[in-house]
Amino acid sequence: MLTAIFSYGQKYALIKMSSIEPIKFADLITNKDIRDQRFPIETESLDSVIIVLHAIKNRFEEARQATPSPMYEYKIGILTFQGSSTRMAYGVRMAVTMTTEVDGKHFGNYLCKSSSSNNDNIKKIERLIDLLSKEK
Repeated sequence: MLTAIFSYGQKYALIKMSSIEPIKFADLITNKDIRDQRFPIETESLDSVIIVLHAIKNRFEEARQATPSPMYEYKIGILTFQGSSTRMAYGVRMAVTMTTEVDGKHFGNYLCKSSSSNNDNIKKIERLIDLLSKEK
């Protein structure tokens, strides 16, 4: 029995985390993409990534409590989100890293840094959710 498998669209959504630019979709990650610091996410995982981003945003909203939450991790395909919290003088701050490996190349980036306020990090997550939602 023969089965035809069709794939629509590109394999990766390449996101530039340092600025909100349109997402670049591609089947391959080029050296230019790496130099431009574009972070790859599998396009088939975009819906799951949006769900996890909402969960991370909720953790930031809960971080206004005085107690740091334990480290956490979300895995979606080849993508991993890792979060941690730190007690600061005026409350709890959180950091979230994203890592992935594509074709033997390791990519890592901060989604949010603890040096930024939780409110600023929430806004950054919301912008990313909006950007990904528009591209679905």
